[in-house]
Amino acid sequence: HGYLDRVGAEAIFASVTGGPARRYDDLAVLSTTTLGFALGIDTIEGAIHLRRAEAGPALGLAAVPELRTLRARLSALADG
Repeated sequence: HGYLDRVGAEAIFASVTGGPARRYDDLAVLSTTTLGFALGIDTIEGAIHLRRAEAGPALGLAAVPELRTLRARLSALADG
């Protein structure tokens, strides 16, 4: 997303590590969460309302992670 690039979100997100991921890296998880909040979800559970295949291209992904993936990956990032 243009705004995230402009504020240097990739460099900020790169400083956070939550461990290895099979499909979605930390950048994808954090970008998805940020985009979701920008679109008006107020909790991570609100991500179930994002249309995964439609929101993905805004972040350069085929689809954004599912809610259970977001929960697990965000938990690992918080623990780190």
